[in-house]
Amino acid sequence: MPPEVEHLWDWFCELAACRTSNGFAVNPISYVDIASWAALTGSEPTTWEVRALLSADRAVRAVGSQGATPSSAPDPKMRVEVPVSDTQGVKSILSRLAARHQETADG
Repeated sequence: MPPEVEHLWDWFCELAACRTSNGFAVNPISYVDIASWAALTGSEPTTWEVRALLSADRAVRAVGSQGATPSSAPDPKMRVEVPVSDTQGVKSILSRLAARHQETADG
């Protein structure tokens, strides 16, 4: 993982560790969760970092849910098959999101 996005993995782990459950599955990380976490930790995520966190969350939840397939994932652009416990896989997701952001920024 590029050092420029390693912090996203740390942030994602912090947020995911505090998520709630509805009794059937984990709840998604919300903008409110991110805003509260940022205020409490003094972190200042940029817009693309917030989007990366939410995208990683969607991918992890889709893979973690029973019977999830790439076509049933909430975001059809995220074609990911990585077990939730695969930290290298999740790091790869974040790295690809950062690369996509850089391509967009470069024009």
